[in-house]
Amino acid sequence: MPAEWRNFFLITLDNEAPNTPLSYPANLSEQLKDGVQNNTRLLLANNQESSQLIISGVVAQYSIDPVAIQDGDVAAQNRLTVRVNFQIDITAPQVDQKSLTATRFIDYDSSTDLGIVETELLNSVNEQIVQDLIARKVDGIAVAPSNAPAMARVLKRAKDAGIPVITWDSDVLAEDKGMRAAYVGTKNYDIGVNLARLTRNLKPEGGTICIQSGGASAANHNERMQGIRDTLSGKASSSPPGERLTGQNGWNEVDGCPLYT
Repeated sequence: MPAEWRNFFLITLDNEAPNTPLSYPANLSEQLKDGVQNNTRLLLANNQESSQLIISGVVAQYSIDPVAIQDGDVAAQNRLTVRVNFQIDITAPQVDQKSLTATRFIDYDSSTDLGIVETELLNSVNEQIVQDLIARKVDGIAVAPSNAPAMARVLKRAKDAGIPVITWDSDVLAEDKGMRAAYVGTKNYDIGVNLARLTRNLKPEGGTICIQSGGASAANHNERMQGIRDTLSGKASSSPPGERLTGQNGWNEVDGCPLYT
């Protein structure tokens, strides 16, 4: 990376694929900003004028197609494919322009509602991205696992290939910590403790709650949930996500919760 590169600016992605969810281009844009900042020394600028790299792009494909056709022309699986065309305008050390196309796909059972399995599908796509990095023999990998057990299986390949790995924000499980060199992030259990204390201040006699979390396999979210449950129940649990609240110290969890979004 040239020494002149200090800042980047990302223009929210456009959409040209008719089936793309309305929020997808904006959500992907935010993830790209985080990815560049967390994996490079570049800083996000407030405007294009102070940037050495200006990234723009368009979601060109967001499609679901049948695959694995069985007897009777019935598809056993569907394939979700996403293709994004990027343009990178460089202003230093010399003016240049580069184009890049990124395509990822994942297959799922055709009898399953996409909305139900979307989080799991995205976890699989993340695994594909890490495997791509390993195949390219990169110098190192920094990753925030949204599915800790699944990511650990991929990181073992990185370790076997001699590629150092650090995790950030979300770590792998305790038994898989040998797969990475270090973890950079918060003490997630303490976040849960403080959330529970704030809740207890509002309801000193207890109450009924619903915990909302980002994913059942996310280690950082489960540690936070354990901190909430342990603090409200007054009893330490053995492992994340802790023991469900069923009346301990007057606290109960609503049926159907935790709510994973």
